[in-house]
Amino acid sequence: MASFLYCVRKFLVAVCVIAIILEAIFTGRIRTSTKMSAFQEYFNSLGKSNSMLSTNREAGTGLSPDNKSGFVTGMYYSNWSPYAARKHFPHDIDFRKLTHIYYAFLVVNSETGECQLSDEWSDVQMDLYKQMISSFKKLDLRAHFPTDPKKKLPLGCIGELFFLKYSDFLVRNGGSAGVNNFKTIMSVGGWSNREAFTSLVESPTKLEAFVDSCVKKMFEYGFDGIDIDWEFPKNDAKEPNVYLSMLKSLRERLDLLESHIFGSKDHERHFTLTSAISADEEVIKYLPLQEADRYVDYWNLMAYDFSGAWSAQTAYQSNLYSPVNANKRDTNNKNSADNAVRFLTDGFKLAPKKIVLGMPAYGRGFKDVEVSHKSIQNVIGQPFQGVSGLSEGESGISLYKQLPLKGGMEFFDRNAVSAYSVKLSHNKKQAELMVYDNVDSMIQKARYVEKNHLGGGFWWESCGEDYKGKSLVGAFTNEIKYLNKTEPTIYSLPEVVQYYLKLHPGGFLASTFQN
Repeated sequence: MASFLYCVRKFLVAVCVIAIILEAIFTGRIRTSTKMSAFQEYFNSLGKSNSMLSTNREAGTGLSPDNKSGFVTGMYYSNWSPYAARKHFPHDIDFRKLTHIYYAFLVVNSETGECQLSDEWSDVQMDLYKQMISSFKKLDLRAHFPTDPKKKLPLGCIGELFFLKYSDFLVRNGGSAGVNNFKTIMSVGGWSNREAFTSLVESPTKLEAFVDSCVKKMFEYGFDGIDIDWEFPKNDAKEPNVYLSMLKSLRERLDLLESHIFGSKDHERHFTLTSAISADEEVIKYLPLQEADRYVDYWNLMAYDFSGAWSAQTAYQSNLYSPVNANKRDTNNKNSADNAVRFLTDGFKLAPKKIVLGMPAYGRGFKDVEVSHKSIQNVIGQPFQGVSGLSEGESGISLYKQLPLKGGMEFFDRNAVSAYSVKLSHNKKQAELMVYDNVDSMIQKARYVEKNHLGGGFWWESCGEDYKGKSLVGAFTNEIKYLNKTEPTIYSLPEVVQYYLKLHPGGFLASTFQN
């Protein structure tokens, strides 16, 4: 009997030990899971896939966190996005598969030549603390911040973008390691500011003021580089030369800033210089791109807007290849991303790895398109009467997330690599047509980027991206092998912070660095 009771006691002790071990294991897992699920819940509330949380190649995302020479992926964020009807803020962006955010736009002051903010309220005055925190309201912020995060968050969209890349806010709240490894680039110019660049052509003083103020603004507001979006230098024997001089001077001034920060010691990190260029051969053929290439890190090839209200007939707006049945009467029929890439690599001898393929997160629409009696799909190269679109305030534009057309049909031209949506009128003799990129386009374009050894891809613009399961960025990055997302912002280096506080002790980012 005693022997029996002894065995029972040993059994009960063993059960208790096992129970304690299991409790420790599962409690730890539950706590970890709770932290992760909060972050996932936030992104899933935007419709983002759970699988996108990982940046591990083995998880099937196509990313390699250990690769230092992979592809870049950029997204333009416009400073008019916070306003109605978009209500799109920096924290709404899915940063997990992006290496660069281009902030659009700072502009040229035609009177002084200086680079300046285009919307001070949106840029550096808007308080986004409540919007950002409410987006992460499921998270226990107090558990992760010893001080009030509002003290660390600079104002405006520029401030929030800096905070999200500089702090570990996203990582501490369940994001994968490296989610905040993205650069912010200050984009200067844009279509609406195109005329102001001409003021720099006749005045070396204004050009010098522009270059000097660009670099100062970039550093003051915590950008990792500058993007020049001059649309477009004219072939007048002056503007192309000023364009070259501008890029050369900017690179020299950025190098000078680096020497002030790092001294004479060797350093691998530097401030980025890019330029957005047209994909139209007629626009870029007289630009000194080969001479300017030594100063530029990447050429952002705007391979979109091939068609629109100005077109003679309907046409794709972002096709990778020229359509087989392109209308010969349309002067835009030769436009394609591939033709532009070939022109840059063969004509200008640019290195493919410095060319970043631009793609639209929007579609262009045509109305009252004549429908061929042969097939509803034969709507390309047809007459139309006006343009149509669903994006408020943008004639002829629909955001990608608004497509395909409700009540219409979606098609994909595998030869040209372009999606299009067709919605028939009641009499079935006319139709509304929308041309755009979709997930199928991204797969083919990602393969093209890989095959031709391009630098990567970028999108205009973030408010049009669909985060509800058909993400353009997600489809693109799932296809490419490696993403260059290992390097944090240059402001993570203590030398940069120390120099900033020395130069701007009460500057825009001073409290963020000091807290």
